[in-house]
Amino acid sequence: MGEHASPETFRRVATTAEDTGFDSLTVGEHITFPEEMSESPFSPSGEPPAHFDIGENTYTTFEVLSFLAAVTDDIGLKTSMCIAPLHNPVELTNEIFTVNALSNGRVDVGVAPGWLETEFDVLNVPFEERGARLDDFLEIFTTACNTPEFAYDGQTYSFDKTGFRPAPERKDGPSVWIGGTSGASLRRTAEFADGFVVVWESPDEISSLRSRALNAWDDYNRDGEPAVGVSRPFYVATRGETTPDRPLMGEPAKIIEDIQAFRDVGVTQFDLAFTSGDPDDQITQLERFSDSVLSQLS
Repeated sequence: MGEHASPETFRRVATTAEDTGFDSLTVGEHITFPEEMSESPFSPSGEPPAHFDIGENTYTTFEVLSFLAAVTDDIGLKTSMCIAPLHNPVELTNEIFTVNALSNGRVDVGVAPGWLETEFDVLNVPFEERGARLDDFLEIFTTACNTPEFAYDGQTYSFDKTGFRPAPERKDGPSVWIGGTSGASLRRTAEFADGFVVVWESPDEISSLRSRALNAWDDYNRDGEPAVGVSRPFYVATRGETTPDRPLMGEPAKIIEDIQAFRDVGVTQFDLAFTSGDPDDQITQLERFSDSVLSQLS
């Protein structure tokens, strides 16, 4: 939201999303934006998004989620994505459990290894350890959801027996989503999570990734199938308005067709990102999407 970010803006957007029928609110994470940015793996040019700037607000994820829990009643709350390797895994587990308890069990957890190497440098976290740190967090978190007292000896963290409370009331705890398309991400999905989330992939690419995820799922003898999420910007245009030729952008009929194409390859959840930082524009887009898209979906 950039310069528009404020408690009142968070409240307006959150309550509008709840009132217009959306399932959840997602909050991303970057702890700090260094002056020097690493190349982005999500951009063909390597350029990071335009709002990645040293002057950008970086509200802390779980404090924002706590605020959103207080100003809403029933809508889900999700991290998409929390950069778990940047955190102490015991403290991060406690933060998630706290918000989950304060929101009466509304939290889902999306985690990713992270890509902004210079951010890791600022926080003095070895970038090359991010995979091992993410695995340790996932093992600690998933264990704590069912066993609130235990000791741990992992790749990057070890501790004597300690407690993890307030423990979640829901069996197995909050749903866990893994961000990424690498073999390691699909393995983590099968080993620890309920599903995985991609960003820019097309339906054909998602179909291939889902097949690989199903193979990993079988390797870990998991029941059912992994859920699949896609995170993309959206924009509902008025009749005749020109928009980029991208999925989930355009007039309602076109967006509905795009959603169906993703559904056909197994996508079960859409994390929608705004194209504007202006809260009035965001509320307009939520209302348009609800009125002309959500109302037509079964």
